[in-house]
Order: sequence, then structure tokens, then C-alpha cells
Amino acid sequence: MDKIRREKLSFVFQGINLINDLNIYENIAAPTYKMKRDKNELRQTIDKLLNAFELKEHESKYPSQLSGGQKQRVAICRALINKPEVIFADEPTGALNSSSGQEVLDILSKINNEGQSIVMVTHDAKAACRANRLLYIKDGRIDGELNMPKYTSMGQEERKEEVFSFLESKGW
Repeated sequence: MDKIRREKLSFVFQGINLINDLNIYENIAAPTYKMKRDKNELRQTIDKLLNAFELKEHESKYPSQLSGGQKQRVAICRALINKPEVIFADEPTGALNSSSGQEVLDILSKINNEGQSIVMVTHDAKAACRANRLLYIKDGRIDGELNMPKYTSMGQEERKEEVFSFLESKGW
């Protein structure tokens, strides 16, 4: 089970859960410690993630030295390091201010549009508007489903209207 968790699944939590005693580079590398990864390939992968998420100049810093948005970007890098099939995101913007939350949603939308499967649990309707598929859960059961095309920044208003109409029909 540990191997499946390590190689197929990854998590991004609302609470971020970085290890305070590890620097940013080490936090991103942490999920690889039980795997036999080539150190040069690992370094290249981490560098690519650090650059893609605009964290390269922070790799030697510790979590306490970063903003909330930067910490959540590190958590997303850590979730991506083993190239999982699915990322589970539990309220990934819940602990962030609006601009950092928007930044994290942009990143998640981008990696989803590039083919990364993401299952996100959220109470945030703006975050839900980014989804391709919404499942409305009530009393522990799926009470409705809405399928939409891949998210782009174009047509956001129409998408928001569709999501809000769906949620309203469910009594939200």
C-alpha cells in the first residue's frame, strides 16, 4: 500500500504540512527518500519544478521564511515530484488570502489542463468553477453531477453562472 501511495497518489492539504526543519528543496524531495531515484535526475526534476513555480530563489529557505502562497506552491511541487497519476487536493486554497488562492488555482488548472488528474474537495464556489466535473455531495452521498469542458480563462462568467445555477438547484 505504501508503494501505491508513494508512486500513484499524492496530496495537497489545506494545512500545507511542510516539514519545518527541512528547507524547501528538502521538502520537495522528501517523498522520494524511499525510492531509488538517480540524484542528478532528481535534481533536474526539482529544479524544473522550482523554476515553474517561481520558487528557485527560495530553495534554501525554510517554510517559516515563506508566505502562505509560496508554501502552498512548495506543497504542490512536493505533490508532483513522483509524477503521480492522481493528486488529491483538500481545500488547497482554504488557508490562503485571495491573491495567493487565485495563484494556486491557476497552477492547479494549468497542471490539470496538461493532463494531471486532480480530485479537489472544496466549499469554495470559485475553486469549483475550475473543475471539469463537479460532484455535489449531500449527507455522504452524491446528490448531483455537473460536467463541463476544460477550464480556460475565457468564458469565466458563463462557467460561473453554470456552476452557481447547478449549486442553487442543489439547495446550496
